[in-house]
Amino acid sequence: MSRAPSAPLRIALAGCGHVGGSLLDLLTQRRLAAAPGPDVQVQRVLVRHAALARPALERAVHAGLAATTALTADVGALLDDDIDVLVEVIGGTTTARTLVETALARGVRVVTANKALLGERGAALQALAAIGNTRLDFEGAVCGAVPVVRCVRAGAAGVGITRVSGILNGTSNYVLERVARGESLAEAVAAAQQLGYAEADPTRDLNGQDAEDKLRILAWLAFGVPPDSLSVTRRGIDAESAAWAARVAAEGDRVKLLATVAREEGALVARILPTRVHGTDPWAQVAGPRNRIVVESDSAGALVFEGAGAGGLATAGAVLSDVLAGAGG
Repeated sequence: MSRAPSAPLRIALAGCGHVGGSLLDLLTQRRLAAAPGPDVQVQRVLVRHAALARPALERAVHAGLAATTALTADVGALLDDDIDVLVEVIGGTTTARTLVETALARGVRVVTANKALLGERGAALQALAAIGNTRLDFEGAVCGAVPVVRCVRAGAAGVGITRVSGILNGTSNYVLERVARGESLAEAVAAAQQLGYAEADPTRDLNGQDAEDKLRILAWLAFGVPPDSLSVTRRGIDAESAAWAARVAAEGDRVKLLATVAREEGALVARILPTRVHGTDPWAQVAGPRNRIVVESDSAGALVFEGAGAGGLATAGAVLSDVLAGAGG
């Protein structure tokens, strides 16, 4: 779907929670600051419960970014307008999949932060985007504000990638840091929830499933394997590993939930495991809800990426970069 260069970039936003609300605030700030780049208009905002207060949307409406009629709980109505971009931040693999597939089939560009959907359907969605002569962008799906997706997709990491390693889940990293200070696992999780780093149900963060989704995407980008075909050995953070992390911290080292995917004797091996690292190791210095990724290749050596990985604002910033980059902004 094409638009005149001077026409506004028309967005349909699926989701107005932590990430969607933060994205609306970033877009509102951009409009109020008269930032350079394309003018953006939010045509529709899909939510589950339309009666709930949406302060970020109210601010967007006041700034002229979104219409007073933008809010809808009708999934079928989200793509009714003539839009340029679907921004999907509702998560899950049911409604999100339907919306993304419908948009791509219509030739509408899609920006998503949905790591679970990409981990399950990434290759198929990319193929659908190619058929529809459009783009699927997903910087926000892996490590929040860290621009590793764009780097690897663009080939900036070099050729002959041999290994990708990372602390891919900021929530579990924050929890392990609190445990290292002497808190119980329950206390550490509660602190992460209070700060918005962990959801009410932190299971996917603690058991490593969130990191696995991201590792599947990175393996897809780095090694060309469909994300759903990757076999991953995984263990997350539980009472036993948390107790071990506390003992390790007392000895001056740290335990980190490390994800790795590498070629070993001709096979692609992927693991997510609590791992002891020396107290002076760069991995041990990754603090709070931050992420760190190291991409190793024959041609470029080791490239290191580090930055904010948890929280709605970090992810929303990555989503906004995709929205504007795809529009030439």
